[in-house]
Amino acid sequence: METKTNKHRLKRRSSIWSNKKAEDLLTPETLKIIVAVLCIIILLYLAYQLVPKKTALAQARENLNKINFEIQKVISGEKNQSDFFIESPSDWWVIAWPYKGETEKPAQCKNPDCICLCPIPTIPSKGYSLQECDNIGVCKDLDRPVKTMYKAEPVGAYATTVKSVESFLGYDVENVPLDIGGALPIRIVMENGVVIVEKDRNNNEPKK
Repeated sequence: METKTNKHRLKRRSSIWSNKKAEDLLTPETLKIIVAVLCIIILLYLAYQLVPKKTALAQARENLNKINFEIQKVISGEKNQSDFFIESPSDWWVIAWPYKGETEKPAQCKNPDCICLCPIPTIPSKGYSLQECDNIGVCKDLDRPVKTMYKAEPVGAYATTVKSVESFLGYDVENVPLDIGGALPIRIVMENGVVIVEKDRNNNEPKK
């Protein structure tokens, strides 16, 4: 009987002590701190959500400016060649107009020659590429003829087979747009008065 009474007393004291500790922890000052921390977390989250993220079009403008800047350095003779990377926007490509010597070009190209960044069409072709460049692409006029050259070796069995077949059929498998799907190594040189914007076959990763 005495043992039960002692246990009951200990249990009651423990309960009182727990309640007292909880009351001490949940003082008005402590609650204010908790509320303040939660408010700060919420405000930081909202601020992050409100920070404008670069759209594909903004990325394209920025990288086209970069390409044009390096082209002008090569044209002026400041550099013999320029090597650099662009990484966005993904699923767009660098394309030169007029394409392969034809006369058609995007409406925003006022000079005879221009370089553009445009979304890769679902069906890659000159006609659909022209539509994409007119709809959402960005272009820069040049005062020199320009070509995009994909001189790097294709990656994967499928791409290798396609290039081999097209080459066998007599198609130009090098003077093609440069697709952006991650870091694209670009080299710019002048060859016989023509600006060559090519995928650098010897440069696969940007320097860290």
